[in-house]
Amino acid sequence: MRLIDGNVARKRLVLVCLVAIAGFLPAGAVGKEAGACAPGTELRLSAPESSQGSLLLIELKSAQGLAEVKGDWGGRRIAFWQESGKEGIQRGLVGVDLEKAPGEYELKVTGRTASGEKIVAARWWK
Repeated sequence: MRLIDGNVARKRLVLVCLVAIAGFLPAGAVGKEAGACAPGTELRLSAPESSQGSLLLIELKSAQGLAEVKGDWGGRRIAFWQESGKEGIQRGLVGVDLEKAPGEYELKVTGRTASGEKIVAARWWK
């Protein structure tokens, strides 16, 4: 029988909880202030500022369908997902580390449309 390291099990549990919480966020939970994006795309955040220990929703919208989206915030990779039937919208979750020093960090999202066109969106975020 193979045992899972306690740290790995905790990380998996946190990830499962974050994904479950995202499912309960209303569609209108994404903030109105958009980031700098390529034409035809919009980057939205669930809050204008973050606080240590908070969970934030990121949404990338495109007039065209999105095929591949990746994100990075202050050196942390952000995974994105697409809800069925919404080809032009992908969402990601960021859990703000309790030990991360307060300040501004760049949120950078890159991806490709269904036709292969590159998309870049960025925003400085507290």
